[in-house]
Amino acid sequence: LFERQSSTVRLTAEGQRLLPPAQRVLRVAERLQLTANSLSETAGVLRLGVAETIVHTWLPDFLKELQVNYPLVDTDIVVDTTTTLRNELMSHRLDLAVLMGPIQEYSIENMELPSFPLVWVCSPALKLPNRGKLTVSDLMQFPIISYA
Repeated sequence: LFERQSSTVRLTAEGQRLLPPAQRVLRVAERLQLTANSLSETAGVLRLGVAETIVHTWLPDFLKELQVNYPLVDTDIVVDTTTTLRNELMSHRLDLAVLMGPIQEYSIENMELPSFPLVWVCSPALKLPNRGKLTVSDLMQFPIISYA
């Protein structure tokens, strides 16, 4: 395949014939290496379910960090109630759910996240008694809009 002379090496006729297929094999091997390297990176679609409270608090920062650390991951986000998201997670239509409280199911791994304060707000026109802490009885006289 090679002819060696004092300070040079050149291909023989047989070497010349084998050169194009050898170059193709090297290109295929290089593509295989690139593909194998990309497979070691986390990639794909993350189906993420998020409770409404999370959307308005720390979800934007979470998504920025996710993009920085896993640039090949695309995120599909579903915003709904904890009950609905729990059912979606249990039926494997979600990969991850960030909920308001744990799920009591042996097949689900719960991870407690940092807490943050929530407050109730109302119009000053309600003239609530006792501007400090209110009891449930104080609140029961008013219609309350909430979510589960």
